[in-house]
Amino acid sequence: MTKSLSDRIALYADKNKSTGKQFLPAFIALKPDIEQALKDGWTIRQIWNILHQEEKIKCSYQWFRTFGQSTYW
Repeated sequence: MTKSLSDRIALYADKNKSTGKQFLPAFIALKPDIEQALKDGWTIRQIWNILHQEEKIKCSYQWFRTFGQSTYW
């Protein structure tokens, strides 16, 4: 028997419980570099782009921006 849509959504939500906590250690480790880049006049988007391209962070831009706002920009 096929599961209901609600059951499938609940199963997907359980498998993908991602609060972003897995990204936090990398973010904290890069904090001094991020702060310096901001002081040097680079935008949040530019900082995220290079860190993401270099695979130093794997979070989305939205997460990066949101978390950063709560800490220092």
